[in-house]
Amino acid sequence: MLGAVVLALTALLPQYVSSILGMGYGTALAPLLNIISFPVKEVVPAVVISQLAGNSLPPILHHKVGNADFRIGGESMHIVL
Repeated sequence: MLGAVVLALTALLPQYVSSILGMGYGTALAPLLNIISFPVKEVVPAVVISQLAGNSLPPILHHKVGNADFRIGGESMHIVL
């Protein structure tokens, strides 16, 4: 259980840095997790799931704060589509 918590926390920090700086998240995280002895079968899902969460949360928060309008028919949704 402790390993899963360490894996999750280790996956979140590079995603945060990637969101701020726009750097290669998976390229930085996957080797780091392998170096600290996590098996590849655990690394790949951790990278993919944390990247999915990290890339899904900002649009939701921008919509909630009012920076973007992602309602159907909204201006931001029209631009996205």
